Amino acid sequence: MGLSQRQWQDTLGLIEYFSASEDPSQLRRDCGEALLRLLKADHFASYIWQVEEDEFHSPCQLNLDDRNLARYQDYYQFHDPITHKMRRFQQAVSVNQVIHQADLIKTEFYQDFLSRDGMHYGVNLYVFDESGRNLADFRLWRNKQRRNFEDSDLEMLNIIAPHFRNSMRRLNKKNGQQLIKKYDLTQREFEVLRLLNQAYGDQKIAQELYISLSTCRTHIRRIYQKLDIHQRAKLLDFLKPYQF
Repeated sequence: MGLSQRQWQDTLGLIEYFSASEDPSQLRRDCGEALLRLLKADHFASYIWQVEEDEFHSPCQLNLDDRNLARYQDYYQFHDPITHKMRRFQQAVSVNQVIHQADLIKTEFYQDFLSRDGMHYGVNLYVFDESGRNLADFRLWRNKQRRNFEDSDLEMLNIIAPHFRNSMRRLNKKNGQQLIKKYDLTQREFEVLRLLNQAYGDQKIAQELYISLSTCRTHIRRIYQKLDIHQRAKLLDFLKPYQF
């Protein structure tokens, strides 16, 4: 069953908004508000998967308890029987495509995490850039009083995905340019910083940029000086809001 005329109109309205957005964090939140309405969902969460750290970060949520989300961040993302399986689809996917509902509700994940906020039926969308890096995910849930999501809901999510990707690409490029200007980075320093943000080691950065290891470390030292940061872990924390 395809989208209704109203669903098409609402979807096109959301796509039009993508082209006007100027803030990547606000874009995710505004998109979540629109999707709650369009998909008649009750709860929304969004994360960005950090491959290098092997965890989700930069949470954004609507209609969920912050304390429960903190429990996900600290524990349940590492004991989550569905999300990593769904992420492999790299498109809109229903929770019940990876686990039967009857089996889901027997899990600790459901009984001690999902059910606390009334999350019962779920769909996720994962958006990646050309290199395969996750730009963001959208997790939408309905409570048990509603019906499960349908194919048309997944279709709507898959339609908006490339437009969200393009908007994030545009905003990430803008973020990078602002970072260069604010901290007076050279283009080469920014290229090194971009790879540092992907948790590349010094040797791998040097190989990627075809420069010597000593030159690479000189760039890193200058980056630390300009950003007034002197530890790799603190640099990665500083860069978490940036996606470039």
